Amino acid sequence: MSKEFRIYKPQRDKKGAASKWQCSTKIKKVKGKSYPELMLFLEIAPQTGVDKDGNATFDWGNDGEAIIVKLGTADIGEFLLVADGKKEAVGPPKASDRKVELGLFHQTPKGNTTIRFYIRNKMFYIAVSRQRDGKVIRHGHAVTPAEATVLSVLLKDFLVKCYDWNIKS
Repeated sequence: MSKEFRIYKPQRDKKGAASKWQCSTKIKKVKGKSYPELMLFLEIAPQTGVDKDGNATFDWGNDGEAIIVKLGTADIGEFLLVADGKKEAVGPPKASDRKVELGLFHQTPKGNTTIRFYIRNKMFYIAVSRQRDGKVIRHGHAVTPAEATVLSVLLKDFLVKCYDWNIKS
């Protein structure tokens, strides 16, 4: 496991959220050869309150209200387009009859997850919703331009490491 990149957005009313980005590795076997497969996970969790020191606490992990999603290469490309100012939102363009963008859609046997990452008035926002067993959970928070820049650098570095294209000229 590598160090997580976390973005905390607590609120006084304890309705904030935080996200973390985690690179993980698993060994994959293909035709008898083993190699490390890099994976990138996004987890977003609601604020649960404050600890004894007055610091915000968040509901990280699978057992609570946190939403965890594995991001694919195309997902990462969409995040980079937005973070680098080349697109206003991840996913397909917003239809004129919709109030919000569609975002990125992930379907699993247990349900589905939608990820929105967009920029409005020079500020970035992330919102993730999960629908499972008829229950919908949504969490989101603002992302400063500085945080979006760090995220862009980390995502680009992840792709370079993921594909290991050490091209010599």
